[in-house]
Amino acid sequence: MNKTLNLVIILTLTCVIAALSMALADRLTEGRIDTQKKMEKVSSIKNILPPFDNDPLADKKEIDGETFYIGKKAGKLTGIALEVEGEGYSGGIRIMVGIDPTGTITGVEILEQLETPGLGARIDDDTFRDQFKGKSLANSKLVEGHLAVKKDNGDIDALTGATISSRGVTEAVDKALNIFQQYKDKLTQ
Repeated sequence: MNKTLNLVIILTLTCVIAALSMALADRLTEGRIDTQKKMEKVSSIKNILPPFDNDPLADKKEIDGETFYIGKKAGKLTGIALEVEGEGYSGGIRIMVGIDPTGTITGVEILEQLETPGLGARIDDDTFRDQFKGKSLANSKLVEGHLAVKKDNGDIDALTGATISSRGVTEAVDKALNIFQQYKDKLTQ
């Protein structure tokens, strides 16, 4: 009986110490993680928007739960970036889409994805992402009002062996364009 009680006490203490250690590590790294995420977001925004001289994170607008990062140069709007998500083969695909004031895509960055390495993960390749540049709802082949991959009669080239991942990104870009259109008047004034 004493042996069992000793084992229970030792196991309980070990669990408590491990839990406290993990909580402490989380607290100590929380600030660094937040800083890293902010730097990644700023880097993505710089990659997808036309040149700007303001701080898009400071000049962001929140409308109906959507966050728009506003890029300006000499006080004039150059572009808007927003985060959206599509559904890929292995889960959610989170992207940042840059859109100029006319509603044309200026760039796409993949922020987070869990797609299959060598297949769906190729959504992060420049050759795939760059095909969205210059697209808008006005100049794209829409299927039932939405951007689509060629396999679905649209004009976006899907990655070979990764159609579902390609559809996920296309869905997210389409979502961004539609959100922009919905709030365009509030964003471009």
